[in-house]
Amino acid sequence: MSAYRYQALGPLQAGEGSRAFLGLAISGDNKARPVVIIWVPEAAEKDAALLNKIKKETEHAAQLDHPNIVTVMGFAKLDEGHARVVEFADGESLRKILETAKKLPPRIATRIVLDACTGTHYAHVAGNDDGAPLVHGDLRPETTLISFQGITKVTGYGALAFAPREIGGQRVKGRRVHSAPEQIIGGREAISIPTDVYLLGVMLYECLTGVVPWADQAEYFDHAVLTLPLPPATPGEIPEKFEAIIQKACSKKALDRYPTPLAMREAIEAAAGGEVASTEELAKYLESLFPQSHQ
Repeated sequence: MSAYRYQALGPLQAGEGSRAFLGLAISGDNKARPVVIIWVPEAAEKDAALLNKIKKETEHAAQLDHPNIVTVMGFAKLDEGHARVVEFADGESLRKILETAKKLPPRIATRIVLDACTGTHYAHVAGNDDGAPLVHGDLRPETTLISFQGITKVTGYGALAFAPREIGGQRVKGRRVHSAPEQIIGGREAISIPTDVYLLGVMLYECLTGVVPWADQAEYFDHAVLTLPLPPATPGEIPEKFEAIIQKACSKKALDRYPTPLAMREAIEAAAGGEVASTEELAKYLESLFPQSHQ
Protein backbone atom coordinates (compact mmCIF):
# COMPACT_ATOMS: atom_id res chain seq x y z
CA MET A 1 0.00 0.00 0.00
CA SER A 2 1.48 3.35 -1.02
CA ALA A 3 2.17 5.92 1.65
CA TYR A 4 0.89 8.54 -0.77
CA ARG A 5 -2.20 9.35 -2.73
CA TYR A 6 -1.58 10.84 -6.13
CA GLN A 7 -3.28 13.62 -8.05
CA ALA A 8 -2.65 14.34 -11.73
CA LEU A 9 -2.40 18.04 -12.60
CA GLY A 10 -1.73 18.21 -16.33
CA PRO A 11 0.50 16.98 -19.17
CA LEU A 12 4.21 17.65 -19.23
CA GLN A 13 5.81 18.87 -22.45
CA ALA A 14 7.83 15.70 -22.85
CA GLY A 15 7.44 15.03 -26.54
CA GLU A 16 4.79 13.92 -28.99
CA GLY A 17 2.65 11.07 -27.71
CA SER A 18 3.99 11.40 -24.17
CA ARG A 19 1.83 9.95 -21.41
CA ALA A 20 3.68 11.90 -18.70
CA PHE A 21 1.69 14.21 -16.45
CA LEU A 22 2.82 16.51 -13.69
CA GLY A 23 1.21 15.39 -10.45
CA LEU A 24 1.29 15.59 -6.68
CA ALA A 25 2.16 12.94 -4.14
CA ILE A 26 0.12 13.75 -1.04
CA SER A 27 1.17 12.17 2.24
CA GLY A 28 -1.07 11.14 5.13
CA ASP A 29 -0.51 14.50 6.83
CA ASN A 30 -1.51 16.28 3.59
CA LYS A 31 1.96 17.45 2.64
CA ALA A 32 2.40 17.45 -1.14
CA ARG A 33 5.40 17.21 -3.44
CA PRO A 34 5.59 17.19 -7.22
CA VAL A 35 5.91 13.89 -9.08
CA VAL A 36 5.60 12.65 -12.64
CA ILE A 37 2.67 10.36 -13.39
CA ILE A 38 3.14 8.19 -16.49
CA TRP A 39 -0.09 6.57 -17.63
CA VAL A 40 0.04 3.00 -18.87
CA PRO A 41 -0.92 2.52 -22.53
CA GLU A 42 -4.59 2.02 -23.27
CA ALA A 43 -3.84 -1.52 -24.49
CA ALA A 44 -2.41 -2.39 -21.07
CA GLU A 45 -5.60 -1.31 -19.33
CA LYS A 46 -7.38 -4.02 -21.30
CA ASP A 47 -4.70 -6.70 -20.84
CA ALA A 48 -4.44 -8.04 -17.29
CA ALA A 49 -1.21 -9.94 -17.98
CA LEU A 50 0.52 -6.89 -19.47
CA LEU A 51 -0.76 -4.68 -16.65
CA ASN A 52 0.64 -7.10 -14.09
CA LYS A 53 3.99 -7.17 -15.92
CA ILE A 54 4.17 -3.37 -15.85
CA LYS A 55 3.31 -3.42 -12.14
CA LYS A 56 6.07 -5.94 -11.35
CA GLU A 57 8.71 -4.10 -13.39
CA THR A 58 7.74 -0.81 -11.76
CA GLU A 59 7.92 -2.28 -8.26
CA HIS A 60 11.35 -3.75 -9.00
CA ALA A 61 12.64 -0.44 -10.39
CA ALA A 62 11.37 1.27 -7.23
CA GLN A 63 14.08 -0.61 -5.34
CA LEU A 64 16.81 1.28 -7.23
CA ASP A 65 18.19 4.09 -5.08
CA HIS A 66 20.90 6.16 -6.74
CA PRO A 67 21.31 9.90 -7.39
CA ASN A 68 22.07 9.26 -11.08
CA ILE A 69 18.83 7.34 -11.67
CA VAL A 70 15.36 8.89 -11.68
CA THR A 71 13.63 7.42 -8.63
CA VAL A 72 10.61 5.25 -9.36
CA MET A 73 8.10 5.71 -6.55
CA GLY A 74 5.69 2.95 -7.49
CA PHE A 75 2.62 1.77 -9.38
CA ALA A 76 -0.70 3.45 -8.70
CA LYS A 77 -4.40 3.20 -9.55
CA LEU A 78 -5.99 6.60 -10.01
CA ASP A 79 -9.47 7.55 -11.14
CA GLU A 80 -8.07 8.18 -14.63
CA GLY A 81 -6.32 4.80 -14.86
CA HIS A 82 -3.13 2.99 -13.84
CA ALA A 83 0.22 4.75 -13.86
CA ARG A 84 3.88 4.57 -12.94
CA VAL A 85 4.89 7.34 -10.56
CA VAL A 86 8.45 8.70 -10.63
CA GLU A 87 10.27 11.59 -9.03
CA PHE A 88 9.95 15.05 -10.53
CA ALA A 89 13.59 15.85 -11.25
CA ASP A 90 13.28 19.47 -12.34
CA GLY A 91 15.47 19.86 -15.42
CA GLU A 92 15.71 19.20 -19.14
CA SER A 93 16.35 16.11 -21.21
CA LEU A 94 19.76 15.78 -22.81
CA ARG A 95 17.91 15.79 -26.14
CA LYS A 96 16.47 19.26 -25.49
CA ILE A 97 19.88 20.47 -24.33
CA LEU A 98 21.48 19.24 -27.56
CA GLU A 99 18.69 20.75 -29.64
CA THR A 100 19.45 24.09 -27.98
CA ALA A 101 23.26 23.97 -27.79
CA LYS A 102 23.86 21.70 -30.86
CA LYS A 103 26.97 20.24 -29.18
CA LEU A 104 28.47 20.51 -25.72
CA PRO A 105 31.82 21.74 -24.39
CA PRO A 106 34.04 18.74 -23.53
CA ARG A 107 33.99 19.53 -19.79
CA ILE A 108 30.18 19.50 -19.77
CA ALA A 109 29.84 16.43 -22.00
CA THR A 110 32.31 14.55 -19.80
CA ARG A 111 30.41 15.33 -16.59
CA ILE A 112 27.12 14.15 -18.10
CA VAL A 113 28.48 10.87 -19.49
CA LEU A 114 30.50 10.09 -16.36
CA ASP A 115 27.36 10.35 -14.24
CA ALA A 116 25.30 8.37 -16.75
CA CYS A 117 27.95 5.63 -16.56
CA THR A 118 27.69 5.64 -12.77
CA GLY A 119 23.91 5.29 -12.68
CA THR A 120 23.91 2.62 -15.38
CA HIS A 121 26.59 0.58 -13.60
CA TYR A 122 24.64 0.76 -10.33
CA ALA A 123 21.58 -0.73 -12.05
CA HIS A 124 23.69 -3.53 -13.53
CA VAL A 125 25.00 -4.43 -10.08
CA ALA A 126 21.60 -4.08 -8.39
CA GLY A 127 20.28 -6.58 -10.93
CA ASN A 128 16.95 -8.17 -11.70
CA ASP A 129 14.95 -10.43 -9.40
CA ASP A 130 16.63 -13.45 -10.98
CA GLY A 131 20.10 -12.09 -10.27
CA ALA A 132 20.84 -11.11 -13.87
CA PRO A 133 22.14 -7.56 -14.50
CA LEU A 134 19.47 -4.92 -15.01
CA VAL A 135 20.44 -3.69 -18.47
CA HIS A 136 18.84 -0.50 -19.77
CA GLY A 137 19.21 -1.04 -23.52
CA ASP A 138 17.70 2.33 -24.46
CA LEU A 139 20.27 4.87 -23.32
CA ARG A 140 20.01 7.99 -25.46
CA PRO A 141 19.51 11.75 -24.96
CA GLU A 142 15.76 11.23 -24.65
CA THR A 143 16.23 8.96 -21.62
CA THR A 144 18.86 11.11 -19.93
CA LEU A 145 17.75 14.02 -17.75
CA ILE A 146 19.89 16.86 -16.41
CA SER A 147 18.45 18.59 -13.36
CA PHE A 148 18.85 22.32 -12.76
CA GLN A 149 21.04 21.31 -9.80
CA GLY A 150 23.55 19.84 -12.26
CA ILE A 151 22.76 16.17 -11.62
CA THR A 152 22.52 13.71 -14.52
CA LYS A 153 19.79 11.12 -14.10
CA VAL A 154 19.08 8.10 -16.28
CA THR A 155 15.37 7.54 -16.81
CA GLY A 156 13.33 4.61 -18.08
CA TYR A 157 14.04 1.84 -15.58
CA GLY A 158 10.93 -0.24 -15.01
CA ALA A 159 9.46 0.88 -18.33
CA LEU A 160 10.41 -2.13 -20.47
CA ALA A 161 6.83 -3.37 -20.60
CA PHE A 162 5.82 0.11 -21.81
CA ALA A 163 8.19 0.02 -24.75
CA PRO A 164 6.93 -0.76 -28.26
CA ARG A 165 7.59 -4.35 -29.30
CA GLU A 166 10.77 -5.06 -31.24
CA ILE A 167 10.23 -8.03 -33.52
CA GLY A 168 12.94 -9.81 -35.47
CA GLY A 169 15.65 -7.38 -34.42
CA GLN A 170 13.71 -4.36 -35.64
CA ARG A 171 14.36 -1.41 -33.33
CA VAL A 172 11.46 1.03 -33.13
CA LYS A 173 11.55 4.15 -35.32
CA GLY A 174 13.05 7.04 -33.40
CA ARG A 175 15.17 4.68 -31.31
CA ARG A 176 16.92 2.81 -34.09
CA VAL A 177 19.74 5.31 -34.56
CA HIS A 178 20.72 4.62 -30.95
CA SER A 179 21.39 0.92 -31.44
CA ALA A 180 24.34 -1.36 -30.83
CA PRO A 181 25.10 -3.91 -33.55
CA GLU A 182 23.55 -6.73 -31.52
CA GLN A 183 20.31 -4.74 -31.25
CA ILE A 184 20.18 -4.35 -35.02
CA ILE A 185 20.41 -8.12 -35.34
CA GLY A 186 18.46 -9.36 -32.34
CA GLY A 187 16.45 -6.48 -30.88
CA ARG A 188 15.70 -6.28 -27.18
CA GLU A 189 16.45 -9.94 -26.54
CA ALA A 190 20.11 -9.42 -27.52
CA ILE A 191 21.02 -6.69 -25.01
CA SER A 192 23.70 -7.16 -22.36
CA ILE A 193 26.01 -5.01 -20.24
CA PRO A 194 28.26 -4.18 -23.27
CA THR A 195 25.14 -2.91 -25.08
CA ASP A 196 24.82 -0.15 -22.50
CA VAL A 197 28.54 0.59 -22.85
CA TYR A 198 28.10 1.00 -26.62
CA LEU A 199 25.14 3.35 -26.14
CA LEU A 200 27.10 5.44 -23.63
CA GLY A 201 29.89 5.70 -26.21
CA VAL A 202 27.42 6.94 -28.81
CA MET A 203 26.09 9.42 -26.25
CA LEU A 204 29.57 10.87 -25.68
CA TYR A 205 30.15 11.07 -29.45
CA GLU A 206 26.85 12.90 -29.94
CA CYS A 207 27.43 15.29 -27.04
CA LEU A 208 30.79 16.35 -28.51
CA THR A 209 29.84 16.47 -32.20
CA GLY A 210 26.10 17.15 -32.19
CA VAL A 211 25.40 14.21 -34.49
CA VAL A 212 24.59 10.51 -34.09
CA PRO A 213 26.94 8.21 -36.01
CA TRP A 214 25.39 7.17 -39.37
CA ALA A 215 22.01 8.76 -38.56
CA ASP A 216 22.05 10.28 -42.06
CA GLN A 217 22.46 6.90 -43.78
CA ALA A 218 18.72 6.19 -44.05
CA GLU A 219 18.20 2.66 -45.41
CA TYR A 220 21.96 1.99 -45.18
CA PHE A 221 22.05 2.68 -41.43
CA ASP A 222 21.95 -0.99 -40.39
CA HIS A 223 24.82 -1.85 -42.74
CA ALA A 224 26.86 1.05 -41.37
CA VAL A 225 26.37 0.05 -37.72
CA LEU A 226 27.30 -3.55 -38.47
CA THR A 227 30.30 -3.02 -40.74
CA LEU A 228 31.70 0.53 -40.86
CA PRO A 229 34.10 2.28 -38.47
CA LEU A 230 32.80 5.30 -36.61
CA PRO A 231 32.57 8.25 -39.00
CA PRO A 232 35.37 10.75 -38.33
CA ALA A 233 34.31 13.90 -36.52
CA THR A 234 35.14 17.40 -37.67
CA PRO A 235 38.73 18.07 -36.54
CA GLY A 236 38.77 19.46 -33.01
CA GLU A 237 35.29 18.32 -32.03
CA ILE A 238 36.39 15.19 -30.17
CA PRO A 239 39.44 15.77 -27.96
CA GLU A 240 42.22 13.40 -28.98
CA LYS A 241 42.31 11.89 -25.49
CA PHE A 242 38.71 10.71 -25.91
CA GLU A 243 38.94 9.28 -29.42
CA ALA A 244 40.31 5.88 -28.39
CA ILE A 245 37.76 5.65 -25.55
CA ILE A 246 34.82 6.23 -27.89
CA GLN A 247 36.26 3.79 -30.43
CA LYS A 248 36.60 1.08 -27.78
CA ALA A 249 33.16 1.68 -26.28
CA CYS A 250 31.62 1.48 -29.76
CA SER A 251 33.45 -1.63 -30.94
CA LYS A 252 31.37 -3.90 -33.16
CA LYS A 253 32.07 -6.93 -30.96
CA ALA A 254 30.77 -6.76 -27.40
CA LEU A 255 33.89 -8.46 -26.03
CA ASP A 256 36.07 -5.67 -27.45
CA ARG A 257 34.24 -2.96 -25.46
CA TYR A 258 34.77 -1.92 -21.86
CA PRO A 259 33.40 -4.74 -19.70
CA THR A 260 31.28 -2.35 -17.61
CA PRO A 261 30.17 1.28 -17.58
CA LEU A 262 32.34 1.67 -14.48
CA ALA A 263 35.42 0.66 -16.48
CA MET A 264 34.41 3.18 -19.16
CA ARG A 265 33.96 5.87 -16.52
CA GLU A 266 37.43 5.16 -15.11
CA ALA A 267 38.97 5.41 -18.59
CA ILE A 268 37.27 8.77 -19.22
CA GLU A 269 38.35 10.11 -15.83
CA ALA A 270 41.96 9.06 -16.43
CA ALA A 271 41.97 10.73 -19.85
CA ALA A 272 40.21 13.90 -18.72
CA GLY A 273 42.39 14.53 -15.69
CA GLY A 274 40.82 17.49 -13.93
CA GLU A 275 39.06 18.78 -17.04
CA VAL A 276 35.58 17.74 -15.90
CA ALA A 277 32.80 20.15 -15.01
CA SER A 278 31.54 20.13 -11.42
CA THR A 279 27.83 19.76 -10.73
CA GLU A 280 27.77 23.50 -10.00
CA GLU A 281 29.34 24.26 -13.39
CA LEU A 282 26.84 22.00 -15.13
CA ALA A 283 23.98 23.71 -13.29
CA LYS A 284 25.22 27.13 -14.42
CA TYR A 285 25.56 25.88 -17.99
CA LEU A 286 21.98 24.63 -17.96
CA GLU A 287 20.80 27.95 -16.56
CA SER A 288 22.61 29.76 -19.40
CA LEU A 289 20.70 27.68 -21.95
CA PHE A 290 17.31 27.89 -20.22
CA PRO A 291 17.29 31.07 -18.13
CA GLN A 292 14.51 31.11 -15.54
CA SER A 293 13.05 27.82 -16.81
CA HIS A 294 13.45 26.15 -13.43
CA GLN A 295 11.45 28.85 -11.67
